[in-house]
Amino acid sequence: MNVERSVMTGEIVETKQIEVNNVPIGVVIGHLATWQSDSQGGIYGVPDRILRGSYVESIQEHKARNNRQVRLKDHHMNTIGGFPIQSVKEDNVGLFGEGHINLETQQGREAYSLARQGVLVDFSVGHIVQEDKIENGERLIMKARLIEASIVDEPKNRRANIKEVKTMARFADLPIATGNPTWDEDSARNRVMELKYVDGNGADAFVDDSILIADVVDGKLMVIPAAVHLAAEEVKKSGNKEAQLTLERYFGKMEVDSPFESKSFYTVSDVQDWTNTELKAALLDTGRFSNGAVRALVARSKDQPRVAGLDQNAMESLIEKIQATTNSLRGKQNA
Repeated sequence: MNVERSVMTGEIVETKQIEVNNVPIGVVIGHLATWQSDSQGGIYGVPDRILRGSYVESIQEHKARNNRQVRLKDHHMNTIGGFPIQSVKEDNVGLFGEGHINLETQQGREAYSLARQGVLVDFSVGHIVQEDKIENGERLIMKARLIEASIVDEPKNRRANIKEVKTMARFADLPIATGNPTWDEDSARNRVMELKYVDGNGADAFVDDSILIADVVDGKLMVIPAAVHLAAEEVKKSGNKEAQLTLERYFGKMEVDSPFESKSFYTVSDVQDWTNTELKAALLDTGRFSNGAVRALVARSKDQPRVAGLDQNAMESLIEKIQATTNSLRGKQNA
C-alpha cells in the first residue's frame, strides 16, 4: 500500500518563546486533517473526506510502540522532527497535533522561520488508507494508518490550520551593538529577513511574535539598544512574560536598569546584597513560584544565611543551585 498525502492549510495566530531542557525546539500546533471534504479531488477523481475515528487505532499503535512519534517533515520532505504521540488526538474539527521541529538542523531552522513568518501555514498528512468507499460523490476514508505530517506551502483543503508557532529554545544571547547606532526598523527588518534564509538565525532578532530588536551590523546579527528600549514599551502593553524576560536579560547585558516594574530576571549585581527575606520576595514577585516552592528554594541555600559578601563565582554557583532545584521541583510537579 502507498502512502497518500492530504494537504491542509490555515494561518499562524501566535508565536512564543520558552525554554525546555536546553534543547532548541520549534513547535507548530494545529489540525493535520479535518473531517470535511478536501473539495479538490483525491486519487479517484472525487473529493476525499476523512471520517472521525479513522486514526484512533493508529494513534493507539504508536502509543503501544514506546510512544513512537509521528514524523514531521518540511516542504522538501526532509525529516525535521516529530509529533509526540501524546499530543495527537481527534477532536470535533479533525486530527490535532503538536509538532516539534529540531532547530539544531539547518532544515528545521529554515522551516520554523518560514512558519513563523507566515509563509508555511499549511499541513500535509501522510497516511496509508486501510478502509474506504465511494459514496455520494466522495471517497470516505474510514480507517488509515498515520505515517507522517508536513508543513507545506501549497494548500488543498483550507479548513485545517496551524494554530500556534512556539519556540522552545535557549535564550538567544546576541551581542550588543556598540556606539549607539541609529535604529531604522524598516531597513533592519529587510536585512534580518534576508539573513533568515541564509542561516536560519534571524528569528533570534524578534521578541513577542514580531517585535524586532536586532539588525545586521558588519555582517553579524546584533541587538540595537534603541530597539530594546522601544520593544520594552510594546511588551509592557502586551504583557508577554517570556518577551519581558528576554528583554530584561539584554538590559542586564547593557548594564541598564530594567524598565519593568516587576522584574523576572536579575543579574549578580542585583542580588549580591540580598538577605533570604529579600530573595523570597523577589522570587514571589516573578509570579513563577508558589509559596512552597520559594520556601524550598531558600531552604536549599541555608548554608548561606546571607547573600552579602559572596564573590561572583560563589553567587553564580548559588544561582545555579536555585535553578537546579527549580527544575527538580518542576519535574516532580509534572510527574
